[in-house]
Amino acid sequence: MIKVLEKKDLKNPSAKQDKNMIMLEIDSLTLAEALRKELWKDKNIVISAWNREHYSKNPILVVKTKSGSPLKALKDAVKRLQDINDSIVSEFKKTVK
Repeated sequence: MIKVLEKKDLKNPSAKQDKNMIMLEIDSLTLAEALRKELWKDKNIVISAWNREHYSKNPILVVKTKSGSPLKALKDAVKRLQDINDSIVSEFKKTVK
């Protein structure tokens, strides 16, 4: 599950909301790390990092762009990860035959 955090969800609700930044709560540390790494391949990314308060809490992924929508950058990164996954599955199927 991925949840977009709103201003009311933040510990510091007075924090400035930026149209070029998005914060996501992700229930998988593996997914958060894969997205973080893939996002850095986009030249428009300024910040791509995750943090979690405690090991029992879900990580928060922060994405900030120079310009444009961070949600679009995130969607593009997910698409690239899906393409990578498809090629791995295809190679695996060829090898197992």
